[in-house]
Amino acid sequence: MIKLPNECIQNILKYVNKDDYKTFYYITLISRQWCRNSIIFLWKQPFNIPDNFKNRY
Repeated sequence: MIKLPNECIQNILKYVNKDDYKTFYYITLISRQWCRNSIIFLWKQPFNIPDNFKNRY
């Protein structure tokens, strides 16, 4: 299987809205490589939790 370089994946992820946690969740399910690269963006603001998630739990 051919893999994209991590730099390419990170450049793609820069275009995803940083507050769109649902999209980042689905991106983490694509593959291990995509997961590793998307986690970087998710952990940039670990305590910036949207209100609709707070109300669920």
